[in-house]
Amino acid sequence: DVVAHVERVFTAIGSPGYPPDPLKLRERARKSYNRAYKPAGVLRQTHCVVATGSIEDYTREIRVPTCVIHGLDDPLLKKACSERIAKLVPDSRLHLIKGLGHDLPEPLAPTFAEIIHSHLS
Repeated sequence: DVVAHVERVFTAIGSPGYPPDPLKLRERARKSYNRAYKPAGVLRQTHCVVATGSIEDYTREIRVPTCVIHGLDDPLLKKACSERIAKLVPDSRLHLIKGLGHDLPEPLAPTFAEIIHSHLS
């Protein structure tokens, strides 16, 4: 049941331009379940997200060059969210990726690596 739930969640929030291989997704879910199934931890994380509220106040504390990466097909956070963060954080650069949802699809690993390498350079 947990594996099926994880598959549904990651299919819903994932990257439509880079859909996961269902077999690999289920295998990763099984391994995660066997390694450490902690439903209370998921609940705590959800509570923290809700309790944190807006992160705009936290952005004022950032004093280093910042790289903001956002998926244009993210069903959880709209493009305006990343644009707002990039506007609030001094010396930030926004990277919008077509086809990317709210996950880190393997086919985009070279793109992420290039963005991060360029940022660190």
